Amino acid sequence: MIKFIANIICMFLPNKKMRSNIRQYFRPGLDKKIDEIYANINYINKFLKITHPITEIPKATPESDIWLIQNGILKLLDLWSMICKEFNWTWWVSGGNLIGVVRHSGFIPWDDDFDLEMSRKDYEEMIKILPSFFENTKFSMFIRKSSFVKIIYKNYGALIDVCAREQYCKKLSDNKDKKELKESMIKMVQITRNNCCLEKDILTNDTNEAYSKFLEIYSKNRDYHNRIVMKNKPVSDDGDWFVGSEIASLAHNSWTNKPDTVVNICSHDIIFPIREMKFEHMMLPVPNNPTAFNEVQYGNVFSWPNTIDCHTSKKLTNKHRTALRELISLDIKEVFEEMNQRYKLK
Repeated sequence: MIKFIANIICMFLPNKKMRSNIRQYFRPGLDKKIDEIYANINYINKFLKITHPITEIPKATPESDIWLIQNGILKLLDLWSMICKEFNWTWWVSGGNLIGVVRHSGFIPWDDDFDLEMSRKDYEEMIKILPSFFENTKFSMFIRKSSFVKIIYKNYGALIDVCAREQYCKKLSDNKDKKELKESMIKMVQITRNNCCLEKDILTNDTNEAYSKFLEIYSKNRDYHNRIVMKNKPVSDDGDWFVGSEIASLAHNSWTNKPDTVVNICSHDIIFPIREMKFEHMMLPVPNNPTAFNEVQYGNVFSWPNTIDCHTSKKLTNKHRTALRELISLDIKEVFEEMNQRYKLK
């Protein structure tokens, strides 16, 4: 309310300095209110940890912002699954959503995005096909500066994070091998962050020039990967798997303290063969050993986290809520068939 009043007053002030002074005048009250809210949230978090097992936390309240996002994501997952089946791409649930699979048989109650992984080979096909597949629709491939890809609806709506996973040139037999891989990944990311990043985030329904620039930078990134990380050696059939440079680059600042969780090395048999487990009303592909996969990155996933946080629901506007309700109402099978037919005619 305080911020709202300050903004209303500022609407009628022509001078920029006056507007700034008004906002500064109201700021102490606003800061106090924010501190009170965070104090209440922390109290609730501590209370829940004492009185509730984490597996018994109820799901998001219907029509709440997180409920809208989660149900929008489920619609996106329907579409994504159909596309992957059409092009024979293999993928699996990862990140916090894999915690959700083993702990809640669905979303972590406060989660508001979706993480999945696919092999580098399928990922490379995906980034070349999806822009054309989504052309003239309300769906887009959103690309971060580091070349990290998201699938979104109406420039926001709901989102899926798509991460590539790399296979190494050998099975990592000891800590010395793992240390060597981590050090080479850190070296690569430090180099590519300086000269292999986009100038800004792009949507694939932006100009062709922006997308062409992305493909050019992506190609340079792969050259660095092959030289620095793989030492120009081919992947091995039983080689261990580790996180792709796109997501590693985003986490670069935390590498000094915890490179293990960022590189996220898994043996081949932890991921393959892919199997299915329940996620909300769907059966989704997951790593062969989801518990071991989670432990590599998160440790014990049945204990309470230190903080409970959301990514996107804090920023939701009425425009976003309208887009989410629209997405939830779509007949996704019909949407996919129209996209696929249009794509095949190109």
